Amino acid sequence: MFKGTPSHPAGEFDRFLEAKGAIVNAATWKDYTFYYVTLPSGENNEYLKEAIELHGDMMINSIIPEEEIGPAFDIKNP
Repeated sequence: MFKGTPSHPAGEFDRFLEAKGAIVNAATWKDYTFYYVTLPSGENNEYLKEAIELHGDMMINSIIPEEEIGPAFDIKNP
């Protein structure tokens, strides 16, 4: 999910949000993965729209190299 998209290179999502004071993280379990962003509210939620657009692009258009598909799904949790 963090390898970039056709319109946003790898790392752009985190760089943009962290520059705005956000905390970005994710966790994977056997049957689900969750992603979260904690973004300072700021005046008029000025970064919220762009954060949602970047996150949506990452979820829908992620570049996932073929050679990483197998290992990405081989998750072992207790």
